[in-house]
Amino acid sequence: MLVIEDIVIFVENLIKVMKYTYYIERAAISELDGELQTSTFYMASNYQYEKEYHINSESINDANPVVKEICERISCHSETQIRVLKVQVNLFDYNKVLSNDLYIIYKLFARVLELYNSDDLKELQRTRRILRDSMSDSMRLKYYYMIDAAKKLYKTDKIKHILFCLSVVEEIEDTIGQDAISNYDNLYPICKTDKQHMLAISALERFNVSMNVMGIIEGLLRFSSYRGDITLRDFFDRIKVDINFLLESKGYKLSKKKSPNNTFLVMNKEEVLRELSPYIHHKRINEILLKIDEELGLTINRRDKLEQTTIFLLLYKRCNLFNKMVFSKFKRLLTQYYGIEDNSYKENDCTNGRNPKCSGNCDNDIAERLCKGKCAEIYCGNPSLFKNALKKNN
Repeated sequence: MLVIEDIVIFVENLIKVMKYTYYIERAAISELDGELQTSTFYMASNYQYEKEYHINSESINDANPVVKEICERISCHSETQIRVLKVQVNLFDYNKVLSNDLYIIYKLFARVLELYNSDDLKELQRTRRILRDSMSDSMRLKYYYMIDAAKKLYKTDKIKHILFCLSVVEEIEDTIGQDAISNYDNLYPICKTDKQHMLAISALERFNVSMNVMGIIEGLLRFSSYRGDITLRDFFDRIKVDINFLLESKGYKLSKKKSPNNTFLVMNKEEVLRELSPYIHHKRINEILLKIDEELGLTINRRDKLEQTTIFLLLYKRCNLFNKMVFSKFKRLLTQYYGIEDNSYKENDCTNGRNPKCSGNCDNDIAERLCKGKCAEIYCGNPSLFKNALKKNN
């Protein structure tokens, strides 16, 4: 089972070695025709580069970590001259995922959209000017550290690559804000025909921040294009749906909420089942758990935390297909299976503090039925489900 304990820490550790982004020119003599060929490329690094490097086929063994890093990135079969054309220093004072430059651009974008509904044209012009100045340099240089990080993960760990992309999507969406996204989607068609708003919309058309956002995310994910007649809200929603589809296609499921310590749990159901029961019962256990979810609505949040725990307790007490284990472990495994958050409720919380604890024999245990706890309440509301659905063969 893959558990990313804290996706923010994971991403922070990944991009903190992307301190610099370089725009580099490469010049080499072609082995085919002897002509000098030049090309340019971007790369992010934790190292501060010199202005120029001369590398060849032996440079991969160089003691200089910068030279080795460049050789790992490009082919060094022939004599090659490397020259740094531009450098971007990536700082993360405002956000753990978005660099200062990107964070400011997205906040300014949101501010321009907010000013649509005001009569303060002077402030609108001032904000547009700041936004224009912020985007005057190469945008690719500003965001390439994310592309580089995603490329490296794509080669080594597809699941972590997807999680990294998801964290970027959510940070961009949160930074722009729901109000700004709604303003953009609602006002853009109006501004196409209403000259009164042309001043504001021209800023968005010129700087095209929304298209820039889409381009960054598509570059990270390697998805097909979502552009065209699509709202910004639909774009974010579709991307997240596709990310979840990718995870599920690989046998993983992403928890629908962030837990209090900002964690995402990604679990492989087969591995959860291996801990829950012997292999011979996996098919039946899967059927039972799907039936419980279908009838009682665990994954669509129809149940509060105490009700979820109580349902798990009834399964724990009444179904003999599961491995023997303490209830706290059983509850944790089921929350991972369903992709919902664990909680601190214990067995006696479900039985209104009854002692001894729940026997699971709600049919015949008079004391249990009279305790007025959640356990008896949920059982009595769904007796056929807990009597019949939990049998070995149904």
